[in-house]
Amino acid sequence: METLARATESWHGEQFKYLRGQLAMSLKRDSAHTGLKTPFH
Repeated sequence: METLARATESWHGEQFKYLRGQLAMSLKRDSAHTGLKTPFH
C-alpha cells in the first residue's frame, strides 16, 4: 500500500479536532491483481 498524502492540519493550517490525541488523515492507494475476490462488505 502506498501513502499518497498525509496531514495533521487542514489546508487553512488548522489542527484537525478529535476526542483524544492527534488526528492524522491519510490518502492511500492499493492495487490488486485481476480476478482477486474480496469478502462482501
